Amino acid sequence: MKPHRALIPALFEHSANGMLLIADDLIVDCNQAAVQMLGYHERTDLLNLSPALFSPPTQPDGRDSLEKAREMNATAVARGSHRFEWVHRARGGENTWVEVLLTRIRHEGKDLLHAVWNRIDDRKRAEAHLRRQLRFEEMVSDISARFVSAAQDGVDAAIDDALARMGRFFRASRSYVFQFKEEGTLLSNTHEWCAEGVPPQIQHLTHFPASESPWFIAQLRHARCLHLPDVSAIPDEAAGEREMLQSQDIRSLLALPLFNEETLTGFCGLDIVDRSYTWTDNEIGLLKTIVQIFAGAFARREAERTLREAKETAEAATLAKSRFLANMSHEIRTPMNAITGMGHLLAQTDLTNQQRDYLSKLQASADSLLRLLNDILDLSKVEANHVELERTRFDLSTVLENVITGFTSRAESQGLDLAVVFPPDVPRLLIGDPLRLGQILSNLVANAIKFTPRGYVRLCVDLLDEDNDMAHLRFAVRDSGIGIPADQQARLFKPFSQADASTTRRFGGTGLGLSISQHLTRLMGGQIQLRSEMNKGSEFWFELQLPKAASRGVQPVQATCPLGCLAGRVLLVEDNPLNQEVAQGLLTRMGLTVSLADNGEQALHQLSESIFDLVLMDVQMPVLDGYETTRWVRGQKALDSLPIIAMTAHAMGEDRQRCLSSGMNDFIAKPINPATLHRVLARWLPKAAGTLAAEGSPETGDTLEKSAADLLRMLAMELQACSPDASDRVAQLREMTSLKGSPVLDRVADLVEDFEFEQASQALEPLLTEIQGGMNG
Repeated sequence: MKPHRALIPALFEHSANGMLLIADDLIVDCNQAAVQMLGYHERTDLLNLSPALFSPPTQPDGRDSLEKAREMNATAVARGSHRFEWVHRARGGENTWVEVLLTRIRHEGKDLLHAVWNRIDDRKRAEAHLRRQLRFEEMVSDISARFVSAAQDGVDAAIDDALARMGRFFRASRSYVFQFKEEGTLLSNTHEWCAEGVPPQIQHLTHFPASESPWFIAQLRHARCLHLPDVSAIPDEAAGEREMLQSQDIRSLLALPLFNEETLTGFCGLDIVDRSYTWTDNEIGLLKTIVQIFAGAFARREAERTLREAKETAEAATLAKSRFLANMSHEIRTPMNAITGMGHLLAQTDLTNQQRDYLSKLQASADSLLRLLNDILDLSKVEANHVELERTRFDLSTVLENVITGFTSRAESQGLDLAVVFPPDVPRLLIGDPLRLGQILSNLVANAIKFTPRGYVRLCVDLLDEDNDMAHLRFAVRDSGIGIPADQQARLFKPFSQADASTTRRFGGTGLGLSISQHLTRLMGGQIQLRSEMNKGSEFWFELQLPKAASRGVQPVQATCPLGCLAGRVLLVEDNPLNQEVAQGLLTRMGLTVSLADNGEQALHQLSESIFDLVLMDVQMPVLDGYETTRWVRGQKALDSLPIIAMTAHAMGEDRQRCLSSGMNDFIAKPINPATLHRVLARWLPKAAGTLAAEGSPETGDTLEKSAADLLRMLAMELQACSPDASDRVAQLREMTSLKGSPVLDRVADLVEDFEFEQASQALEPLLTEIQGGMNG
């Protein structure tokens, strides 16, 4: 063992690691490696000095070197050994990293510390490089994430922030983006970040000719990168571009191109003026990732701009189309109103059989023309996505019955068996758009009747599935008609298309109905499908998921509300003499007193002189139109509650909304349907014969009771007829002073809400008897 011990001094002396012996925090011995690590020549330069004296004032953690050295020594003495990292400062002033292992040694009754210094500068540089690389990658990831979530109006701010982070990371003087303008002929500095003390250049570099930098741009286009650690190395062929950069004191430069597919759209760059810098391949690769994100953001913004312009162009075209259709609709409906209205009035006179036959054909032709006009307007709305579905409670059996009733006489005249198949398990009270559902089914039934010369047409509903809230229904229209060839079935749902040209010649029609129905069905969540066989018939069907409405008691059977007499004084504001004559004739036959005004100005004069129960207001008139007239009326406190009903040939959805927004209460489209006119007037004329306006007398207790009785009688008739107007009538009654808080009306309202018209009629009887008895007493 002793021969081996003799090797220990040699190991101490010749070890490549620095070794020291420390007693009382002072160096008492060291090897030559330690002397060289600290930049000295003789070991005597280190003896009897503290190791902390060969250190910077503080360590990387901020602690005082002398204080920390004593702590490290004490820890080694206490534990027996201690390993840690330390920064020493060599004689020349440069710092060096060492890993220190302190080991306690007992010698001649005294504790010594044996120190081993292992130089770790390379490892520390590698760790620093790795940390820097990780920070760089994290920065790229953060920038990418911001662009993913950035809205288009936030792209510029995201680019400015990214340029700032890139510039600070590389301690650059300036980072920037240039973009080509005017089809690549001009360059503009669009984004810029400058370090503190570096003057901005963006205001001087806007719209300068790209032709002034041919070498620069060629390098970007072909090399896909321009890396200049030393700007002075730019070749003489680009001497002008070199001088331009040197005039800005730029020493190092990196520029990366922005591409939109294969088109160069600009570049992103970094300038350094205070030193030379060489970017690594890895750094350039990650910077290219950021620049690609910039390019993608610019490309998306350009695509969205192009799309927005195309959308605006399309919307302008759609608006022009809508205005054209609205104008054409108005121009056609105005004479159509005279034709249909005069026909209706003529039908009330004594006619010979031949004259009545001529009249019925004239009315049928007018109805066909009106259906065509409505189909064109519907198609325009569905193609422009302007159709909004309602969500209202309805009775499915009523919808089906109304559809069939509209075709009964036509089916009978053709000798067809037309019927509804409505199994008892199908829920009747649903929530949806009954008008549009009825429109779809009516189109399908109309087609079936048209193409079925003999046999039957069936409108069928089947329950496929249901739960507490929803019903999955299958609607089908089956016929025994001529059938449709398989190769022509796909064309049926396109606008203005039928199976073939001979179909149009033989059966007529525009081919719009199925296209509109398919659009409406898709809005409801379904899809019309077809099964057909030549000379055997066809079946059109679709499936819908509809919410179920709460149901209590027996459901009503739809009946038609009779057109009874109305009472009241009406001001008709209409500039067309023929339309005046038609409307006056219809209103007079309904029992109303009518006064005429040719325009809004005359209407305002009459309203200031006389009392009226209701105003029928045309919209498009000379002198003062219907909108302005209505707004003026609504500005008068005495006339604020006067019902004003639009009666106009402007029949688009936006026309209706505009009328209501101007202060009108309701809307009737021309040509006027007498039943529709009567229903709307009945809704807004709450009093029967002897009304205030007709009598011109003040309202007394007797007239109040009479008014309530009249309204109650109307409600009773509407309940017997199962009319949906009953809900509005109940609301009117509950607002009357003499009936406010009536528990009977509250009960009737609940029953009407659940479509229990029969029970509502029974509940109303005691109140009607009481009011009538009070009048008679």
